[in-house]
Amino acid sequence: MRLGARLAAAAIVVASITACGGAAGTPLTPGGAQPPGPAIPSPSTNATLVPTTFTLAGATHASSQRGPQYVGAGTRSVTITLVSVNGAPPPTGPTATAHDNVTLSGCPCVLPGPNVPSGTDVFTVATYDGTYSGGVQSGNLLSAATTIAETISIGGANHITLTLAGVPVSTRVAPASPYSTPNGSGGFNMPDQGPHTFVAETLDADGNVIVGPGAPRFNIGTPSGTLAGVTTSPTTTTISAPDSFTVTPPTTYSPGTASFTVTPTFVGQATNGCAQPGANCAAIMVTVDMTRITEYPVPTTSAGPLGIASGPDGNLWFTEYNAGKIGKITTAGAITEFPIPTSPANPEGITKGPDGNLWFTEWSGNNISKITTAGAITEFPVPTTGPFPFGIATGPNGNLWFTEFFGIGKITTAGMITEFPLPTSAANPDGITAGPDGNLWFTETTANKIGKITTTGVITEFPLPTSAANPDGITAGPDGNLWFTETTANKIGKITTTGVITEFPLPTSGAYPVSITAGPDGNLWFTEDNGNNIGKITTAGTITEFPLPTSSAGPADITAGPDGNLWFTELSGNKIGKITP
Repeated sequence: MRLGARLAAAAIVVASITACGGAAGTPLTPGGAQPPGPAIPSPSTNATLVPTTFTLAGATHASSQRGPQYVGAGTRSVTITLVSVNGAPPPTGPTATAHDNVTLSGCPCVLPGPNVPSGTDVFTVATYDGTYSGGVQSGNLLSAATTIAETISIGGANHITLTLAGVPVSTRVAPASPYSTPNGSGGFNMPDQGPHTFVAETLDADGNVIVGPGAPRFNIGTPSGTLAGVTTSPTTTTISAPDSFTVTPPTTYSPGTASFTVTPTFVGQATNGCAQPGANCAAIMVTVDMTRITEYPVPTTSAGPLGIASGPDGNLWFTEYNAGKIGKITTAGAITEFPIPTSPANPEGITKGPDGNLWFTEWSGNNISKITTAGAITEFPVPTTGPFPFGIATGPNGNLWFTEFFGIGKITTAGMITEFPLPTSAANPDGITAGPDGNLWFTETTANKIGKITTTGVITEFPLPTSAANPDGITAGPDGNLWFTETTANKIGKITTTGVITEFPLPTSGAYPVSITAGPDGNLWFTEDNGNNIGKITTAGTITEFPLPTSSAGPADITAGPDGNLWFTELSGNKIGKITP
């Protein structure tokens, strides 16, 4: 029998409780009577006692992006305790505390409180995710209010309004930006300049985020570390709901980390959960990492990795110039090597063919060769003596096209080779790529020109504005133009399909740009052999450079991988590198 029904002649006290945080569990029964709690005997004093009734109001959703809200379905019992009456200790015995087991799914939810004397009464209220039975409270403390002072009068309309605070047992910092991910070392990787948003959160015993009125606030400390120029907002200021802060790395890339101290403050909060064994509500040291390059050593010593291409099997395939091998690397970094039959072969360029194989050139072997994804190699000799084949690309007509010392070659997937001499003698063509206009475009290193060849073999040449620029790598850009490197001119060039050329100087002097490819981010990415950088250039010409961890690595070729990263070879460093765009 409920306490309020037994003392119907007394006034009803209504308490409206708003809560913050979240919970999950069995669906609730909103409003009305709840399962009966333990019966409370008549008081042992002669004081006139007033029965109290508490109503838990519905939750306020302070943030739609963070967690479920109180009052939550995880609540299984409520304890309401009378702390003092008119500044004095309350009557002893069962009049001081009331318990009720509940199954909540929404509010309002009517609960009985203890019998209390009239006057200024001070209460505490606590909710748990376990039940109360046989004088024993089970479960974790979820929310509480500790100083609820209210004037109780006999026969009066007593209305109590209070706010329950979620009881924190742990705090955390989580990334809110899509490009900020945990790095496995207690910090976060930031693979772009930002700004990046992070959220400081406090969790209750059920692992739900505490939000809304009364939720803890956070102070953010001054950043420290090796990442110079980083800023935060707010700085050394209390973070208010929704408890988010931003980190902005420097506009000029500099690899390294920066640390921030994020400290929760529990003003007016029930923090007793944080005093429990195993609770983690101390200050959090957050480390953000701008280092975006990973390197994988090639198993063969001094193998000289040179060309690289994305394969049809989801792996990256590369040539080992010195070792005479073809290498395969998974996106997880596992490397397998396949020896080439001809020695010395000195393989250089490599590309994914239209037949599901990888095709590569042999500089010294004078072969155009293919390797299956299982590692079987077939070689096709070039008819011309001493052609020194170098670059290779798949053309728009299902054939492979390659550069050789005096001209351009074409090979069918069956191995039939046709060669086309260039108008300029000893032009030394190098890089080659399929253009957006259905032609093949290539660089002429010695002739200082960009060349175009139709699938029928008609060749057109376009001289570069800068003399002795020595163009090298070339690729089709996302803007419908061709982009190329100028090694000795220290520039990145752009040429339209009608032959109009624009050049962009590099920030690093003597960087010696070599290879270039289109990235998944809509930019062009290139290698700097002497600069020891990976470079990025937007289609508008803005350049950013990223230093390699290995000194004098000699980055050579670069390609877009199947995992959304850029993969490159380090000729001198004997490594395969990966950079997150």
